[in-house]
Amino acid sequence: VRTASGIWSPKNYDGEYKGAMTLRTALAKSINTVSVRLVLQVGVDAIIGNMRRLGIHTKFPRHVSMALGTPDLTLLEVAAAESSFANGGKRVVPRFVERIVTPDGQVLVDDTKVRPDKQVLPPQYAYLVADMMKAVVERGTGRKALILKRPAAGKTGTSTGHRDAWYMGYTPDLFAGVWVGRDDFTPIGARATGGSAALPIWIQFMRAAHPPTEPRDFKVPDDIVFVRANELTGMPAAPGPSARWVPFARGTVPHRFTDSARTVRFERSTPLTADDDLISPADAGPAPDRAATPR
Repeated sequence: VRTASGIWSPKNYDGEYKGAMTLRTALAKSINTVSVRLVLQVGVDAIIGNMRRLGIHTKFPRHVSMALGTPDLTLLEVAAAESSFANGGKRVVPRFVERIVTPDGQVLVDDTKVRPDKQVLPPQYAYLVADMMKAVVERGTGRKALILKRPAAGKTGTSTGHRDAWYMGYTPDLFAGVWVGRDDFTPIGARATGGSAALPIWIQFMRAAHPPTEPRDFKVPDDIVFVRANELTGMPAAPGPSARWVPFARGTVPHRFTDSARTVRFERSTPLTADDDLISPADAGPAPDRAATPR
């Protein structure tokens, strides 16, 4: 990548080039080169604007390397910002103390009142991020979180030289973030990664703090449609082990899924038949709460 400071050549963790893949797969496997290409395509300013809307106000250099997490941010700042994805796109403002009462009953601080949540991200986009981050747990660098036996989304992070290890993860009930590092910026250990150093701490916390709710998937907001696609290539797929439901915000379904078919709405007034072009549970697991596919 040609930048103002010279040529910058990012590499993947294992030094290998993986070729073309979907964003979901790239997130699952922490493929750096795909993240860099995404930033180049979307634009640094657009991404910084979204970060500001999510509550990240720390100043950092405007550089494409931010695709790999180079900005120096605090654990609280990152956790609060990413919580918006778990909160349906609504801004999350951390609170350390909710209520202080004197021994004689006088209320000194009362911050328990319900605040109006500011919608900083369309709920459809928040859901799409959650769906992609589920792949990190299902078949990526966060696979250890499968031990919780409930749907979860997350992202591992490892800095150059193994100086920082991160894991941000959430279920439909609880969000938690973990950072492992040293105050003097020295390495924390040979090959210490977000998946090996931070994720086990996250799992330990979630086991102790997670509400005893019935496992459930993330709620699908309105105006999300699903198409059947190959898990790795993102291309239209026939029923089979490699096919899965891929969500899109309504109006953004790629032409390859719609050129020869029309997208149907979520609600159906007639039962499904064998002619309907849908993944069966036997082929691709349980279907989402709402689904719309080409017919």
